[in-house]
Amino acid sequence: MLSKSALVLVVLTLGAACGTKPDTELLIPTLAVEEREAKLKAFIPWRALGSIAVESEERGKFNASFSWDADARGYEIKLFGPLGVQAFELVKNMQGAVLTDRKGRVSGDSAELLLQAALGVPVPIGKMQAWAVGLPGGAEQVQRDKTGRLNSMVVAENAGERWDVNFERYTNVDNLDLPRTVIVNGDGVQIKLSFKKWLRSEARVNDRLAIPGVDT
Repeated sequence: MLSKSALVLVVLTLGAACGTKPDTELLIPTLAVEEREAKLKAFIPWRALGSIAVESEERGKFNASFSWDADARGYEIKLFGPLGVQAFELVKNMQGAVLTDRKGRVSGDSAELLLQAALGVPVPIGKMQAWAVGLPGGAEQVQRDKTGRLNSMVVAENAGERWDVNFERYTNVDNLDLPRTVIVNGDGVQIKLSFKKWLRSEARVNDRLAIPGVDT
């Protein structure tokens, strides 16, 4: 039979265990996260092929395939409609941004504003450069799995916009887990990125970017 002091110790122990919720963030070794993010930052230049689906409460749905090239200087994104017909090209570098579509070419300092004018909805393309490879990119609230991969996060913009980002699937490229499906929600817009192929360098056909579904 337990003594009175032993019984009190048991009760206190059980109470502490029941009242404490496990913090999944604390279960992830900090070194594992740091090593993973260092490798992700070193994964450049890269090229990704995939598809994008944008759904807006005001503008409806928009679907396209894309080729996305990124390096230390910036990025080049091309969107393609049915049969590989190019819808537009967005280029961002240290000099600014240029968007080219069927109507012509327009330049500016902000790639986000150019893209919003083309699609009619806000797309945080600057931060998505980091999200594409699984980096937080300015996130305030981050949830990871036990290996350090991102599960979800919240990103708040200076203008008051909030983006909820979920990483649903991953694929392994050169022994590194990269996102396969990323879903971004915010400001009445949902953006779904599906990455089908990752390359470490640009893939060109006759000195131009290969067209997804046509050249690849």
